[in-house]
Amino acid sequence: MCGILSLENLNKEVNRVNFNYSKLRGKIKEVCNTQDNFSNLMGISKTSISAKLNHRTEFTQNEMKKAMDVLHINGSDIADYFFTPLVQKIETNN
Repeated sequence: MCGILSLENLNKEVNRVNFNYSKLRGKIKEVCNTQDNFSNLMGISKTSISAKLNHRTEFTQNEMKKAMDVLHINGSDIADYFFTPLVQKIETNN
């Protein structure tokens, strides 16, 4: 089944919401300077952090909590960093 999505996986892809991590990326740069430094402080590989920030995998609740601690993010601001829906640009031909 290489390259073929099962019905279950297709439903997951259709229902999956990607989130805008630009504010999180900015905070990582502000506090840690680099994703490498952030990944070290998080105790997660650079590859895993990249996958999460590029929507290939999702942050777990524990990872979000740890990131908030590392980046000094107030709990009331979690939605701004982890749950802002990504708005996709749609090109139109005029």
